[in-house]
Formats: sequence, C-alpha cells, structure tokens
Amino acid sequence: MNLEKTKNNVAEQVDDGYYKGEKFFYYSGSSTIVFVYDRTEPRGLVGTLYEDIKATKLHSYNYSGNEFVIENCYKNKLLKIVFEDEELLNDLADRSMNGENVLSEYMESVADVSENNEFALVSTKSKANLEGMKISAEIAEAKVRNIQRAVQMKIEQKKNEMDVIRRQFETQLAVIQKQMKRIGRVIGMIELYAGISEELVCLKEGANAPDDAPIYIRQMTIYMDEEYADYSDGGIDVNDIDKFNEWLISDAYKELLPNDKCVVSFRPRRYRKEYADARMTAQMELYNKMCFIYMRNGDNIYCVQTDYLYIIDQLIPSKDEAQKIQSKIDESNFKKYEQEAQEEFTYQYMRIGIFLQGILDRTEIFSPIPLGVSIFDVDNSNGFIKFLYDADNVLTNGMISFSDWKKQTSELICEGSRVLVVNPYSKKGYQDRLVRYYSSEWSVPDMPSTDIYTVGTTDYNPNSWKDKSKCLCIKYQPGGEVYSWGKYATERKNRLTFVIYTHDSFVFNYDQLDMNMIDYYLKDRVNRKNYLSMMPILKNIRKLLVVEQEKEQQFALMLQGETGKSIETILESINWWKYKNKWKRYINSDDAKAYRMIKSKLTK
Repeated sequence: MNLEKTKNNVAEQVDDGYYKGEKFFYYSGSSTIVFVYDRTEPRGLVGTLYEDIKATKLHSYNYSGNEFVIENCYKNKLLKIVFEDEELLNDLADRSMNGENVLSEYMESVADVSENNEFALVSTKSKANLEGMKISAEIAEAKVRNIQRAVQMKIEQKKNEMDVIRRQFETQLAVIQKQMKRIGRVIGMIELYAGISEELVCLKEGANAPDDAPIYIRQMTIYMDEEYADYSDGGIDVNDIDKFNEWLISDAYKELLPNDKCVVSFRPRRYRKEYADARMTAQMELYNKMCFIYMRNGDNIYCVQTDYLYIIDQLIPSKDEAQKIQSKIDESNFKKYEQEAQEEFTYQYMRIGIFLQGILDRTEIFSPIPLGVSIFDVDNSNGFIKFLYDADNVLTNGMISFSDWKKQTSELICEGSRVLVVNPYSKKGYQDRLVRYYSSEWSVPDMPSTDIYTVGTTDYNPNSWKDKSKCLCIKYQPGGEVYSWGKYATERKNRLTFVIYTHDSFVFNYDQLDMNMIDYYLKDRVNRKNYLSMMPILKNIRKLLVVEQEKEQQFALMLQGETGKSIETILESINWWKYKNKWKRYINSDDAKAYRMIKSKLTK
C-alpha cells in the first residue's frame, strides 16, 4: 500500500505518530480511498475535508475501515475539493515568490517515473502500481497547478498594487507637466510680446493715416493664393510670398487692407498643394499654413511673421464662440473636459492678443497710441481700436449661395439659350455625350473647348437609346482629321453634336449671367471655400462679360450720336434685340441688322 502525506499547518502530535488533521490518500485500481485521521474524534474522521466530501455526495463509506470510497469518475471533483485550501495555497505561493522551492515535495510521486524509461517501467511495475503512480502524478499535477494559480493571483495582486503606485506617479507627473506647460506658455507670451524671433518688414512707405483714425482688427483670415488668383501650377504657395507682396503693394492693398489703419491675418493657402512626393507635400502643407500678419497705416504697409504664432483660421473669436464659452463658465456643472477646451480656446486668442499688444506698445507702426489702450479692453479704448467680425453672419446681405445661384440660372437653359461651356473634362468620361458612336478610344475627337455656344436639341439620349425625348445639345467644331477605310486622312469639316444637361457643373447659362453677381462671388471670402474650384471659371466669365459690355457700350455711343437718346435707353433696346427671339444672339453677330432694328425702335 502506497501512502502519500500532505501536512497542513496544524502541528499537534498524537500517539500513533501521525499529526492531528493529517490527510491520507490510498489508491487501488478501481477506486480512491481517502483517510482523514484524528484521534480526538470518534472513529477518527473529522475536519473540513470530511464535511466537504460528505457534502458532495460523491462517496460511499466503509465503517469497518473508517474509509470514504470515492469512485474514479469523481476523482477530478474530489481533487478540486482537497486542494483548494486557501490558507495553505497562499502560504505556498508566498514561499514560492520568496524563492523557496515548494514544489520539490510534490515531485516524489513522479520521481520514480522520471528515473526510468518507458521500457523499464513496463518490465518492473505491475499494472496496479502503474495505475497508482499515474493517479499520484495526476494528484501532483493538480497540486502544482493550484500553486501556480495561487502564485499568479499573487502576481496579479502585486501588479495591481504597482498599478496603483504607477497611477499615483502619473497623476503627480501630469500635475508637474501641466505646470511646466503653463510656464512654457507664459514664456511664449512674453516672447510674443517682446517680438523675439519675429520678422517685421516694411513693404511700402508713405504718409501715415490721421492720428485719431481707429485701428480696425479684422476677424477673417485671407488666403494669398485665392486673392492672387494665378491658377497655373496649382496656385502660389509659401515660396511666392515676395511675388504676393509685390502684387499687394501695387494697388491690391486698398481692397485687402481696406481701412486706413487695420490689421489682417493671411495664410499662403487654404488647401494643400501637390509636390514632387508625399513627404514634401506634407512638409509644404505645414509651411503653407503659416500665419502672416499684415498691417496698414495710411500708405505704409507692414508684414510680420513669427514662429510663436500658431496656425489660426481667424484673428479674433466670433461673438457666438465667446458667448458660448462664457455661458459654460457661468454654469455650475461646468465639466472638466469643457473647462480644458475653454482654457485652450482662451489661450489661443490670448497669444494673439499679447502679440498685437506688443505691436502697439513696442513699435512705431500705429503711433501715437493713447495711454492705457489695450487689446483686451476694446470697449474702453474710446473707439481707438475696433473689431470687425467679417467672418460672422454668413450672407448677411441676403445674397443666395453660389450653388443655388448656379442651379437657378442653369434651370432656365432651353433651346436658343447661349451657354458657356468650360472644358475641364476628359474624352473617356464624356464620349457618350457625342451623338456619333466611335468604336475605339483613339478615334474619339476632342471635347468642346471653352466657349459660348447656342443650345439646340437632339433625339439622341445618352442614358437610353430607346428614349427618344428631346435632349439639349450644342454643336461645335473639334478640328483634327477624319480617317476613312481605304482613304487618306482628311480635315474634319462637319460640326459634332454634344449633349448637355442643365445640372452640368461645366455649363453656365450665359444669358443669365450678371456682372454684379459674378463680382460678388469672386469677392465673397466667407463662402469662397465652397466653390473654390470655380474661381478660375468665374474670372473667365467676367472677362467675357467685360468684352461684351465694351462692344455694347461702343454700339450705344454710336447710336446716341444719331438718335440723341440716353445711353440707358439705348442699352435697354440692345437687350431687347439680344433676347427678344427664341435664339439669343450677340450684338456683333449681325451688326447691320442689329443697328437697323434697334435704331428703328429708338426712333418710333
């Protein structure tokens, strides 16, 4: 009979050489017999282990031998009961974590196996003994696994304790870092006020504005590439600041810096520009968002740039932003993250204010400055400093948006209308608009060039060959050559038919274009970002309208000398002649006929 002892922490000696509360396990081939021995109790069966085994109802009891018999099928459940002594496991885990080899005493059950190879075991051990050894090894495995789990729990406990300590350190470190950040910000403000690392340049010299003229600080940031309006090579960038400055001081400053004394923020570009590679594009995007502050005093123009100014979209906060922040501060339930956002918002504009105050106090740009004038107390500056909220209240003059204007005018396109077609599209995307079918891509002619066309109709519908409803179209001469089977190439002579739709972004109703509307959308800096890609088209439209108006003005002056009518009356008659028919026309498309009909109308 092979006995294995596992001693608990009770060490009271009894007469027969065993300790009080000791547990004994005996394994036979078919069953597991558990002895729990204690001389202080009747029949020697007592203790927690007895109660645990009894509660499981996994046993049968042999009174003659004082034995609990546990069938092998319940062995794993028994092991769970026997080896979850929390106090013992904690003790073993602590000893193990202190470097003590607590596992050695549990390896005795498998030592005999480890010292013999498989062939020796087969030849020297009986089946019963081998089964006993197997069960002993399983018990040892269960013990080791329980100790392993206890050690892991201890490790997790220690880890949690260390996490608490780490979080305490992180909290303290965050406080220190926040203090350092505040100190750094104060240093940055001092440097902004003092003009350290500041580059101040006088671009144009002249007479100062009157001393009592107010200084207007404009809210909106202006983008140089949009104002310069050179759309070649994607527009100007930070490398073209000198080119922009030359253009600005030539005459453009009167529009971009409209007040005799004013401060306006500029950035080279609103949107990114593609360069040689992605790395260079990313780097240049940062440079193209640098902030340049332009100042005007009469005919004197100054530009200042400093690395201490962050990228900003507007020079002063909007009224709504300031009111929202103030209302949040006044609320009792002002949340922490909202407070941090308010602090960041305040700091962003505080830096700008400190910078502008430094300009007033340490430079002669706007001198003389009345004593006590402060950027942070405009209301008490006696009107010497004024904020212009030109980025607030979009479309305050009641003008419709560009997209709505484009839609409304385009919906009026019909047969006989004149349309401006702009050619930014590819053959591949629009070859189905051609009435004629082309079997290969190389044979497709050029698309309509940018020009003014008269609208007609066609039975051809690109969306469905079965649909024979009329579609709007234009006719144009693409040029090039035509190839025929068995013949040489010949010059193309016939015009081609190209289908258009009123919702096409590249089609404008030329008859509905108005110079005042075009000028408004060209100058509308608040909403320009929504139709920036259309700016080159609008500039071309304006050029076409100017040419047409000049011709009409010359025509009107000629008629005025013969009829004695006012220019306004003659221009009304010219418009009558242009639009009275279904087919709209230019004043110079048939000058003789136009002259005869308009003069007849004027002399009636």
